[in-house]
Amino acid sequence: MTTSGELATGERARVAETLTRLALHDPDPKWLEDLLLHWLQSSEDVWLRGVAATGLGHVARIHRRLNCQRVIGPLLALRSDPEVGGKVEDALEDIGQFVRPETGEHASTRLGSQMRVLQKGDVMNNSEDDTHDELRAMNWDWIPGLRCGPFRFGKPLPSLPEIELARLEPSCEGADWHVYRVGDEEARVQVDDGTVTAVECVRSLSYLGSSELLGLSIPAVESLLGRVLVRAEHWGDDTAMYEAQSLGLTLWVEGGRVESTTVEAQEVPG
Repeated sequence: MTTSGELATGERARVAETLTRLALHDPDPKWLEDLLLHWLQSSEDVWLRGVAATGLGHVARIHRRLNCQRVIGPLLALRSDPEVGGKVEDALEDIGQFVRPETGEHASTRLGSQMRVLQKGDVMNNSEDDTHDELRAMNWDWIPGLRCGPFRFGKPLPSLPEIELARLEPSCEGADWHVYRVGDEEARVQVDDGTVTAVECVRSLSYLGSSELLGLSIPAVESLLGRVLVRAEHWGDDTAMYEAQSLGLTLWVEGGRVESTTVEAQEVPG
């Protein structure tokens, strides 16, 4: 039976075996992307959608090529589904590790570090120079809907050594969230109900671990992410705020360039 015939049977086991075999062995990543996206978005069988998500991860790992503008959104749309969420997160991790989006203005950052959480009132032990050295080594890679550096959305703060977090005083009375400063105001992490909900970055944010967003123009950002940005505010003098709600991204732009960013867990459509 031909490949198209095997897929046309609609039999779960046969379709899953065929999609997996193709993802692992077919040499055409563009054709595989189209095929797997079709099953990811169109299959009425949620288990087969999970197989398609895993297949996209295979394509990313084997071919190191995917159109991120096409695949990230559909994957994020399934991330909250308990039946396939784990497979979607694995696929996003593979895409973040192996696929390198390109733009003429991007800068590559693949740096590593670890962190230690300080409760409010703890003493910062590192010297200022040491703190800045560690912050320069921080890996601020962003996989939409999944994590920013070591901070995973929906998970507790990591408890790792080397870089310190200090809990800040709440900015408004009665706040039911906490904000932690990373080092010397390099970045801030918001925690709601014990889990990470947002990360603010002011020095670096590396899309999928490869393409630096800080310092880019809006057209350059759109060449990476697609036309998902909406200008939410404009204050004159080339100062504006842009949002990509489908990705959980907010950009603050000054002089035509991205000055800072906030990334958060992608909102699931109601």
